Amino acid sequence: MNVLAGGRLVLGIGPTAELEYETLGSSYDESVRHIRDYLSTVEESEKSDDAELEDDENADAGIELDFPEPQPYKVIVSALTPEMRKAAGHVANGVVTWMVSQETIHDHTVPETMKAAEDAGRDAPRIAVGLPVCVHDDKEQAVARANEVYGIYGELPTYRRHLDAQGIGNPGDIAVVGNESEVAAQLETFFDAGATEVVASIYSAGNDGRGSFARSTECLRRLL
Repeated sequence: MNVLAGGRLVLGIGPTAELEYETLGSSYDESVRHIRDYLSTVEESEKSDDAELEDDENADAGIELDFPEPQPYKVIVSALTPEMRKAAGHVANGVVTWMVSQETIHDHTVPETMKAAEDAGRDAPRIAVGLPVCVHDDKEQAVARANEVYGIYGELPTYRRHLDAQGIGNPGDIAVVGNESEVAAQLETFFDAGATEVVASIYSAGNDGRGSFARSTECLRRLL
């Protein structure tokens, strides 16, 4: 993949939902260790066509790759908890967040990830902030639509606890909405909080879905 992308690949990884852990008979408390194990395999695969993994439960896996000229790539980790931010800083190139406020980015995500990276002797981490974005003149309508599109995040236990801890009632409350200048100003506050990049999840609102999506896309393109 990175060969095809010309060396621009950024691999984002993260734990699956708690329900899936329970379905597989495992505990979500093990998610940090699983991410560390996975990252060790990814790191090994960058150096060789063969990668092997042995975890603490004595399970093992072998991976064989066949690329013309393997190239190193960046890895960022989905990190909502202090433990995951520490793990990301220690063994990855940064973090990616979702449904996280400016205050959380500034007060927790950035300092905790940066400290972990410094302790591990790694370069300054990337702080990628994932956000729902919709350029729309009717803010109430855009927020209501976000609650429909992203409502599942208000029900998943991990995200529900995370939203509650931030004082966020519904997923739409964290969405970036408004006209072009308002969206640009809101996104800037995340960079001021320490984000190095924003990963926009564009959604449409109103009767003209295609036009709404195109308007948001064009707004973000101009901000590049």
